[in-house]
Amino acid sequence: MIIKGASVLRDKAVIYLIDRCDYGVPEWAGVGVMNRVAGEGVATFLVAPLTAAEASQVYLACKEVVSIPELSADLSGWARIYARSILFFKLCRVLYDFSHEYSELVVHTHGLVAGFWGRWAAWLVGNCHTIHTVYRFGFAAPIKAYQWWYEYVLEYVTSWVTSEYICVNQKDRALGIRLFPFFAKRCAVIKPAVDWQEFFMPQPSSVHKIPATPIVIGTILDNGASQENTLYAFLRLMHFLHQKGVPVRGEIIGNDAWRTAIAYWLLERDMAGQVRILGWQAQTAPLIRTWHVFVHASTHEGHLAQLVQARLSWVPVVVYDVGGSDEIIKHEKNGLVVECGNEDALAKAVYRVLVDRALYERLASHEENFNEHNEAAVCLRHVKLYRNIAGE
Repeated sequence: MIIKGASVLRDKAVIYLIDRCDYGVPEWAGVGVMNRVAGEGVATFLVAPLTAAEASQVYLACKEVVSIPELSADLSGWARIYARSILFFKLCRVLYDFSHEYSELVVHTHGLVAGFWGRWAAWLVGNCHTIHTVYRFGFAAPIKAYQWWYEYVLEYVTSWVTSEYICVNQKDRALGIRLFPFFAKRCAVIKPAVDWQEFFMPQPSSVHKIPATPIVIGTILDNGASQENTLYAFLRLMHFLHQKGVPVRGEIIGNDAWRTAIAYWLLERDMAGQVRILGWQAQTAPLIRTWHVFVHASTHEGHLAQLVQARLSWVPVVVYDVGGSDEIIKHEKNGLVVECGNEDALAKAVYRVLVDRALYERLASHEENFNEHNEAAVCLRHVKLYRNIAGE
């Protein structure tokens, strides 16, 4: 697909600063946008904590990858302070070099670390327009009061050097409007993109019927700090269904380093072999299509595009009310939304979907329009935004 208007950006450069490029994290959506924009002939560059080996394992359509290990969020203590100092210097140097090669730079940041340091580096270098995608605000997490004020003040000050915000859901936009000046005029809501051609099915398949056995329940782990909690919440759900006598099998897409721990956990509860961990998958559509229910048990925002992927494949979804999940999953229409962190409510909701055939068929067959998540449509909105802030 040719994106109208992309040609005017070809004397400029779009720099993507992303602090996490792992499958299963929300920031991964930024890589998809970058690849699509690069396909339109725009000079795109990725700055991320990627090694050469890691970069070779994923599809990256950008012109160049600049590796800055200090961008990684997984640091603490004095190492973190030292790494952030080095990070800021490196970002300034990289953006300064690009500014001498291209007439204008659009710096698009993804993630809390890249978002803070990247926007200040772009401001210091000058000749840069900054866009920050909000997957979550740092102060939106359940943290102590002093931490909330610390995160809020940092974002408040940084908002003055931010050209434009992108929110992936309306809740974050409403929060930003309430807490930051001029946020409403400088914020666009652009939904996370999914590979439409890979996941879209024109109608439900025969798989999406509750069979006598086995019923397959699937989940995708977030690749972050909440991964362990999400994993064991799913396992406890499977144990609940096992005790209820429901013939189920669980499948987990995620870090297969958990394989041994899962095997012991299941063996202790006489559930050996009832849950499989499949590792990270480059192509998840063939697996999701074989699931009867998709469960999103993360208490953090997570990669909510997964919910769209499941619904494009007509799979009913049970999810916590977190982030913008209720903007994708409409309660009692295409899935069930339960109180965040309430595992008992989650388990009962999944059980209800499995035993109530009329409910299951209604959820599975609900028709909806997810065109705003189409990769091409998302890319078009990004290109328009880049053109607007660059003064085109």
